[in-house]
Amino acid sequence: MEQPDLVLEVEVSDRHTTVKVAGDIDLLTAETFRDYACDEIAAHPKSPVIDMTGVGFVDSSGISALVAIRRHADALGLSVVVEPSRRVQAALKLAGLTEIFQSDPPDDPGSSQPA
Repeated sequence: MEQPDLVLEVEVSDRHTTVKVAGDIDLLTAETFRDYACDEIAAHPKSPVIDMTGVGFVDSSGISALVAIRRHADALGLSVVVEPSRRVQAALKLAGLTEIFQSDPPDDPGSSQPA
């Protein structure tokens, strides 16, 4: 699925549902990002990972969408892992949200960082 400046893809494996995001997440694209990720997590409810390493820009509406995705996954009994780009990490830090998003899948080998 594509919109201007936003590319969304999903990869489903035996262990994870990975939603890959590339481009910009802003007022024009945040709702599409949120809806796509929530739909894919609901369709494939297994260890959701949001791969945001391809995100070049995110504003408050994008962070709000990410929080909504987390709440949706929580309601399904799932824990969301976010793989942020530097810009996303900076936005999460600025918003005071780095503590609520895991950055490494808990069942990956060598993952010894606290969640």
